[in-house]
Amino acid sequence: MGLQSGDLITGINRTRINNVADLRTYLKDKEGVFALNIIRDNYSQYLMIR
Repeated sequence: MGLQSGDLITGINRTRINNVADLRTYLKDKEGVFALNIIRDNYSQYLMIR
């Protein structure tokens, strides 16, 4: 279960993400496991990524 076409990333590690630039800034120079909050098929879900 990973990201799928049409998923909308709304947050990462409890930090709100408003656009791709926010996501890139957050991930810059960071490693490890991240919890993504996404909207898929009108449902909010969490995905763990490494």
